[in-house]
Amino acid sequence: MKIIRVTATPLNVPLHINLVGVDRQSSLSSCYVEVETDTGIAGHGFTAITEEDVVAKLGRPSAMSALLPDGSHSITYSYSRLQMSAASYLPVVSALAGETNASVTLYNFTFDAGHRLVDWNSTLKKTTDKMGLLNQQTRKSQ
Repeated sequence: MKIIRVTATPLNVPLHINLVGVDRQSSLSSCYVEVETDTGIAGHGFTAITEEDVVAKLGRPSAMSALLPDGSHSITYSYSRLQMSAASYLPVVSALAGETNASVTLYNFTFDAGHRLVDWNSTLKKTTDKMGLLNQQTRKSQ
């Protein structure tokens, strides 16, 4: 049995990171490979996106989970932003109409026991706190 054909297709997984003052496009690379023999046997596979690839692109994570019994674990990147309204800086006005807007973005990457990426997700949480006596209605959260 001899290999008669090998086809390698490069793949990129796009990663759009929109953080506090940073809007960054990146990607993580992988490769799809097909192999065919002269006897008609064919096989295929993927190269993996590894934890090392993710950390090299995004830097040191904010948090890392403990290893689960199956050897898998996750890393999390956390970015937060706090913005106060202009009224919050004026002593008398802030007591009446102060407001704070906050946002937190979390990116979570899950890896198997071999440190290969198996899943990822992102979450954005925004809140507005009305601190003044005249705007104490409710806390708005998204």
